[in-house]
Amino acid sequence: ASRVHQHIDTQIIASYNVIIVKAYIDAYKAVGSVDYLNKATTTANFIQKNFIQKGNRLAHNNETKKGFLDDYAHTIDALVNLYQVSFDEKWLYQAQKLGEYTLKNFKNQETGMFQYSNQTSSIASVEKVLLIDVEDNFLPSSNSIMAQGLFVLGQYFENSTYKNISKSMLANVQKSLETSKEPTLFANWGMVYNYLVEEPYEVTIVGTDYEKLRDQISNNFLPNAIFFGGNQAGTLSSMEGKFIEGETLIYVCKNKICKMPTSQVTQALALLEEDKE
Repeated sequence: ASRVHQHIDTQIIASYNVIIVKAYIDAYKAVGSVDYLNKATTTANFIQKNFIQKGNRLAHNNETKKGFLDDYAHTIDALVNLYQVSFDEKWLYQAQKLGEYTLKNFKNQETGMFQYSNQTSSIASVEKVLLIDVEDNFLPSSNSIMAQGLFVLGQYFENSTYKNISKSMLANVQKSLETSKEPTLFANWGMVYNYLVEEPYEVTIVGTDYEKLRDQISNNFLPNAIFFGGNQAGTLSSMEGKFIEGETLIYVCKNKICKMPTSQVTQALALLEEDKE
């Protein structure tokens, strides 16, 4: 009873919490429990309310106001993933704002990669190579997550600049990825590589029953598909002209070319498999 008890760490770290958001989203897609989706949404709302500051600056934790690259990268990734299972566009637009801030304040113009700290930070003067992480370890590197997030945001907002930056980042590590004796150190980069080798499908689900169809199709493992949708057309240009009153349709598209829409999940899944035959 007289021992000094272990200190309790009361920090609430942004990156760790949004990684949990992504875990809840994966669990929701796998087993369909709405409780997981609610937990993901509640945590994301907490981060948005308490950690995202004026000018779209992100705090690292509840004690440190300046966030690091992993905070921004994982938050962007989590918000994009949350959009794909909720079709609430506010998450996409928040992800885009954070992406713009990161491009302005973390991108190293000499290397084309992102520094771990904000360039105005007092630790930004440390040797730059120490501030640019590229290897995917027990957590994926901040740069690989950033490259992935920029590519997907480029798809949503039809922004070629985002996608070109993602491609350049991958080019910087491509040789290491292809020749490494430990390819798992570049696992997440491999996912970015996959997007560039095989253009991802854009799956749009729009109409009053969008939630039902979205949940059915999301229950399948579709790593090369990006989802759009809602009960109406929304504000994204890729969804223009796809809402038809009284119907709920699934559009399977690639490179802005869409196949015949369908109201059946089984038919949509078959369309996703056609190019593999």
